Amino acid sequence: MVFRLWLGVLVAALAVPAQAQGLVTSVRGAEHRPATAAKAVPAPRMRLAGAAMAHRVALEAPTSAEREKLIALNRASGPAFAAPGRPQYVGFGREISVAKRSVDASSLTWTTLADGVRVARIEVASPGAASLRVAVRMAATHPDVAVRFAAPSASEAAISVTADAIAQATGRFGEYWSPVIEGERAAIEVEAGAGATLAGVALDIARVSHMVVSARMSKQDAAKRLVDIGDAGACNFDVKCVEPQDSVTLNQAAATGKLVFTVPSGGTALCTGTMINDNPPSSAPYLFSASHCFDNAYSAFTLNVWWFFEAQACGSGTVGNYVQQAGGAMLIGRSQDWDWALLRLNTAPPGGVWRSGWTTAALAADTVVEIFHHPQGDLMKWSQGTTFAAVPVNFGSAAGGAGLFTRVVWFDGTTEGGSSGGALTTYDGVELKVRGGLVGGDALCSNPNGSDYFSQFGSMVPLVREYLTPDSQTPGQVVSVEYYHANLDHFFMTIDPPEIAALDSGQIAGWERTGLRFLAYTSPGAGRNPVCRFYRKPEFGDSHFFTADPAECARVAVDYATDWFFESPAIYYVALPNATTGACPAGTKPVYRFLNVSEINHRYTTEQALAFALSATPGWIAEGYGPGPLYPVMCAPVGA
Repeated sequence: MVFRLWLGVLVAALAVPAQAQGLVTSVRGAEHRPATAAKAVPAPRMRLAGAAMAHRVALEAPTSAEREKLIALNRASGPAFAAPGRPQYVGFGREISVAKRSVDASSLTWTTLADGVRVARIEVASPGAASLRVAVRMAATHPDVAVRFAAPSASEAAISVTADAIAQATGRFGEYWSPVIEGERAAIEVEAGAGATLAGVALDIARVSHMVVSARMSKQDAAKRLVDIGDAGACNFDVKCVEPQDSVTLNQAAATGKLVFTVPSGGTALCTGTMINDNPPSSAPYLFSASHCFDNAYSAFTLNVWWFFEAQACGSGTVGNYVQQAGGAMLIGRSQDWDWALLRLNTAPPGGVWRSGWTTAALAADTVVEIFHHPQGDLMKWSQGTTFAAVPVNFGSAAGGAGLFTRVVWFDGTTEGGSSGGALTTYDGVELKVRGGLVGGDALCSNPNGSDYFSQFGSMVPLVREYLTPDSQTPGQVVSVEYYHANLDHFFMTIDPPEIAALDSGQIAGWERTGLRFLAYTSPGAGRNPVCRFYRKPEFGDSHFFTADPAECARVAVDYATDWFFESPAIYYVALPNATTGACPAGTKPVYRFLNVSEINHRYTTEQALAFALSATPGWIAEGYGPGPLYPVMCAPVGA
């Protein structure tokens, strides 16, 4: 057993800085409750009991070159202290040959059931996999066609999804990833209603993510399979061993999820996330994690969450009753510099999940802190340590970002790969509140005096108040949201709610959130300039351009009137940097502008790490003021 210390309570309480009057800066936790009391719905069931008539797609055993992919993914991720950008990879992508990929509905063996429904079965195998994900694609569908995924011997399906949903995912991301299926084989059932027309309907089995661990694998077996990437160290404490096992411990454990997601390469990775509450409380399932885990909409959309993934009892290596939630998430926002990410789950979490409280107060040094996490994807662990002053950290990047991170040294437990994104919490006398998320560090069982670094929750809240505190937003400020169109290789930003809704819903097809965002002013004022917006007509390139420089705005309107349409003289307001020094006024931060010369498309960002990366990328040209190395073009409010 290990005991929680409360030494940091008074220090944490005294650390609250002056806050903007009227803004919500602290929220209590609460049990998650759905918008309406839903009736119990039985799990979707597989309709065909046997596999004799299944269409089989079997890969050969992975080659050494394929297995090297996993080692390479984790080698590219590097040790935790070289982070951020270091989720723990436990799976690698395997392509299905073109000859085996397309499965036409007419080629399947269909069984007509008593209710008139027709069902066909496909089995996909990747020898030696401890668990699998299967990427499928559909184009032409019928609204009365559904697809279910499960292990071949399972009677209950991991998920049932409409063919239309798979087709929509195919249009957005190129494919739809199944939930994680235990074992080296996955069963896919295709169900067609009695009146469904199957002509032209095809299911492409595009590829698999071959995972080397599974949820129910023994720790000994997992250790053998993870020999190249490590497993949870012996100094970690099972959450079931924390004393006392009271509501404080149980609630925070119930807010903590093991996150499993797949990246565009087909690699599958692990992080940790925490459900957080909003004010006023809603039914929206917001999940807090790290930007280095979710730096694109694709990865968020593939998310599976394991809730209650804990040991049955202290000292037991056996997993208790956990719930695997599929359905993915929407990437609401993130910061590369500060390494936070906010997601909204696409489906409701199971009953019993807790929504953790949080505070924007800065953490003082010598505060006792805790983290609930899943190192190496293991059963939930708990660590306890002490804070030091917030510091800038160069995580191996060319110049680092603008963020400040809370340094922590552990005296109980540690963190490892897979712990990334786990919430740093402090006890306020009633509950544990989230203060930040794990970025990286060199703390390990073999390095007990090493340090870990955490983002600051207060750096996120000003940019996501419309979600977490919708009734408490900074007056006169608005958020500019960035989108990316992969086929066009274009970036776009907007503050307009109808435009945002159209982009998020797919009404304007092809655009996905990057997660990056910055603040702007809604009205004129001293030292503020209007930002004008131009649209480049499709026949000339189909792009947008924004500028806060009155002379530049006038010049574009006159000199480029043929191909650039003047959409608005003032979409919002910002300050301008000093033309000579590039310095921004107090209370603002630089906005950098880069031109993609091959597309005549601009990107605007406040992220310093991204700005340095674009500066070093051929084909991107920095535009702005000052002597460099970065050249601000606008100045955005910092927010509160």
